[in-house]
Amino acid sequence: LLGLYGLLSASAGWLYFDLGAFERAWPHYQAAREAAREADRPDLDAWALSGLSWMARDRGERQTALDLAAAAGRRAAETADLRLRACLEGRAAGVHAMVGQAEPCLRALGRAEGHLSRSEHDVAPDSLVYFYGTEMLTYQMNACHLLLGRPQGLDTARQALIATEGVFTRDLGLTKLKLGRAYVAAGEPDEAATVTAEVTDLTMRNHSPRLARELRATRAALEPWSRRPAVRDLDDRLAACGLG
Repeated sequence: LLGLYGLLSASAGWLYFDLGAFERAWPHYQAAREAAREADRPDLDAWALSGLSWMARDRGERQTALDLAAAAGRRAAETADLRLRACLEGRAAGVHAMVGQAEPCLRALGRAEGHLSRSEHDVAPDSLVYFYGTEMLTYQMNACHLLLGRPQGLDTARQALIATEGVFTRDLGLTKLKLGRAYVAAGEPDEAATVTAEVTDLTMRNHSPRLARELRATRAALEPWSRRPAVRDLDDRLAACGLG
């Protein structure tokens, strides 16, 4: 029961995070941590710590985000769940990328890839991250390359989109927006506008505030090309969907 309570608390924390309500999310993650410690669940504690790290990252609290990501990794290492360890290494890589730490980021991605490869032969029952696989690791890699400004960003964005097709609507939308950002970075605004326009329909199907925020942020990155027909078409789509 403590484990279930902790899992529900962590889920509530994630939902508030998705809403951008960080102050409300924080106590739910803390409750999840307390329940995890009382229930002797290092996997749940690691998951909650990772959620706190992501929130600190989005709030611009860089050192706190790094410290929490490291703590999550240490707790995950106490478990036999290689899939969880892979997922949290991928998340930690994103935190390193955000602060411009290329080498620690790439090392974390390498560890994530190794853990995930081995997890196929040693699957932990009832893993908290049963959904984590190659497509999500590719997405994490793509996000890191974009944050670091590495030339692989466009290639990994395309790979991530192929891997994500047919999975969760929100994840597909976020992956397409990463591809849009990669096109922007490559100086291809028409392609960026076209793929971003495709996300408007996904945003109407999945009402994640985080997806809508990322959609608007991607459009903002296209502002220097706002007079191009493809960008104007995107603006029309956004206005029609009430997202302008």
